[in-house]
Amino acid sequence: WSHDYLDTVLLEDVRSLTKISDLDYLFDLYKLLPNFIGSPLSEQTLSTHLELSFPTVKNYLKKFDQFYLAFRIKPYTKNILRSILKASKCYLYNWSIISEPCYRFENFVAVELKTFTDFCSDLTWTNFSLHYIKNKEQKETDFLISKNHQPWLMIECKLSDQPLDAHHFEFQKQLGN
Repeated sequence: WSHDYLDTVLLEDVRSLTKISDLDYLFDLYKLLPNFIGSPLSEQTLSTHLELSFPTVKNYLKKFDQFYLAFRIKPYTKNILRSILKASKCYLYNWSIISEPCYRFENFVAVELKTFTDFCSDLTWTNFSLHYIKNKEQKETDFLISKNHQPWLMIECKLSDQPLDAHHFEFQKQLGN
């Protein structure tokens, strides 16, 4: 199903609704994305790897967003000391193609949280958005839901039953608990 769906969306929908003619690069980019789940996505690295221009890769990622193949979340930077400012993380709506269990689980949670924030925004006419937190020391919290641009809920995904690292509590204090 997932391969047929991807073929249908890319070969029929994207081809007929966009000006993209060479879909092989689009397929190649989509096949690379599962390797980047859970980490900040470098569009420059992708463009080098695929030997495409930076604007082309950026446009292709935008098309994935528009056709509900993938979505990106940006880092939350307000009140976080030495936070990462730009690099977004990319998640796939079809998490079943991700082979690594911990990344598949994180992607599954990301899709559920994205659905939740979109639903809450539509239902309440309040601005809910999904982010992640990461600082320059590479300390990271997987997800932060903001409500009207204010921190509302922090979420860390774990497949194991390990205690939370101290940096999550540091982020919590920086965000005003």
